[in-house]
Amino acid sequence: MTKKKSVFDDIIFDEDFFKEDEKAEKLKKKEESTLYKYCMKCGEEVKKTSKYCSECGTSMFYDTLEEYQASKNNKYCKNCGEENAKKAKFCSECGCKEFYDNLVEMKVASDKEVNSKIDEPKLNTKTNSKSKLNDEVLLKEIEENRKIALKKAAEEKKKQDALKKAEEEKKLKEEMAKNSGESEYNESFKHRKSGEYAKEIDCLKRAAAKGHTYAMYNLGVYYRGGKNVPQNRETARNYFSQGALKQNPCCEYLLGILNEEDSVREVAYRYFKLAGDHGHPYGCHKVYKFHMTQSKIYTWYPSGGEETGVNYLIKGSEMVMTGEMSFLKNGPDLCKRELGKYYYEKAKKILLMTSKKKSLLESALSCMQKINTKDANDDKLIKEIQKLLK
Repeated sequence: MTKKKSVFDDIIFDEDFFKEDEKAEKLKKKEESTLYKYCMKCGEEVKKTSKYCSECGTSMFYDTLEEYQASKNNKYCKNCGEENAKKAKFCSECGCKEFYDNLVEMKVASDKEVNSKIDEPKLNTKTNSKSKLNDEVLLKEIEENRKIALKKAAEEKKKQDALKKAEEEKKLKEEMAKNSGESEYNESFKHRKSGEYAKEIDCLKRAAAKGHTYAMYNLGVYYRGGKNVPQNRETARNYFSQGALKQNPCCEYLLGILNEEDSVREVAYRYFKLAGDHGHPYGCHKVYKFHMTQSKIYTWYPSGGEETGVNYLIKGSEMVMTGEMSFLKNGPDLCKRELGKYYYEKAKKILLMTSKKKSLLESALSCMQKINTKDANDDKLIKEIQKLLK
């Protein structure tokens, strides 16, 4: 049985026919795209023949939608009209901080400015010269504003550079802390607080090996007193000597103490003097004692006499203990107390109330009143001095 022939069997499909349709459709779309333009302000599509946007009434247009999309990434300087990126804080041309969001805003503002400056037509030459003068004044103002904007931009850049420099210095300090034993030294306090003394000593030794002088001082104190480690004066002396070579005043002071205990007075005095010169108030007090002590059992005395000792006492009384040396905060009070007693004893030797005696008593009272950690004896001496001055 033969298959019945369909009516569509004889129809031939022409592929080129459909391709021509596609080309025609593309051409039609291209022609239609040339018939429209896009509002600069809102992006609305309007016909090429339109004078105003049907959405917002603007009279400025882009030829293509791509131009409108690209314009969203830009803004325009209010001072010079330069095109800048949306993220810009300052105009790349004049340094101004104020911008228009789009070209439409800039045109509207400029039109207003121009219209506000347009006067009625004036025929005489005098008025024309005035308008020229006004133009010159306006140009001067614009130039001054530009200079101010540039100055502000330079100041802002200076601030940013300063912040950057501070950040770099901070990083450098952190790096130096790693290499100077600061981190190991700080870690030792955590172990001390938790009672892990072996770990504390280990941290201090690692910090001292990197040159941290207060780690050397703490190790010297431990070995001298036998705290958390076996007592060993020579090991303590070695740690103090290493710190003293780097002018650590606490190490210098304790080297003086060790030599004083060994009756090596000349060496002890030298270390006390160094400690005082480097900001140790107890070192200053020791120097004063060396100059004021007179005994037949000693074969050596420092030169300079009483005046040198008093000068060191004054220096110690004026010190302020901060940072690593804050544990010596009572040192300046000790010097003030000793200085007050010195002036008081000097005044007592003068029988009559002369101007010199009065001056010494006033100095003594001033020293005693400046003591932050007064005790009963201090208050008693203050009352005695005040009684004598009445």
